[in-house]
Amino acid sequence: MASLHFSLLFSLLFLVLKLVFRFKKNHSGF
Repeated sequence: MASLHFSLLFSLLFLVLKLVFRFKKNHSGF
């Protein structure tokens, strides 16, 4: 069960990182 929780947390972190990267890219474009 702990493994599943860790996987979910990692997935969430990855999503946030992707969002931040996209935001930075858009901001840099301007």
